[in-house]
Amino acid sequence: LRYYNDAVVMLKKIHKAGHPDVASCLDNIGTTYKDMGEHTKALGYHTEALEMRKQFHKDGHPDVAASLNNIGHTYRHLGDHARALEYHMEVLEMMKRVYKDGHPDVAAHRTNLGNIYGDVGEHAKALEYHMEALEMMKKFYKDGHPDVAR
Repeated sequence: LRYYNDAVVMLKKIHKAGHPDVASCLDNIGTTYKDMGEHTKALGYHTEALEMRKQFHKDGHPDVAASLNNIGHTYRHLGDHARALEYHMEVLEMMKRVYKDGHPDVAAHRTNLGNIYGDVGEHAKALEYHMEALEMMKKFYKDGHPDVAR
């Protein structure tokens, strides 16, 4: 964590108005705080990274999707499933625009939504998203691949 913070300070000195590398460091700090169970702090860093990434990247860029995804996971850990669903749905829609339904990331984001629907007891919706993800993963990978088995 200290090294990430040091890196952010150095990068901010180099790139006055922000930079994708600063956003990556901020996102990494957020993930570290999430892993430490400090979800509110994590949310602040992920949100700052998202805003910075939106300045540099178009809608649909994987870095923007990563920040949205991290914010969604953080809200899930905070127990705010409605907000988590919003962010994960936004990521899924973004990935569908970029990849159509032809990419494993689309399947992974369907799984994320299935997990959240399961958390809130909407098991039919959870099953629907999980089954869609499974069918997609079967198209991308051979039997026995860890992503299909998951």
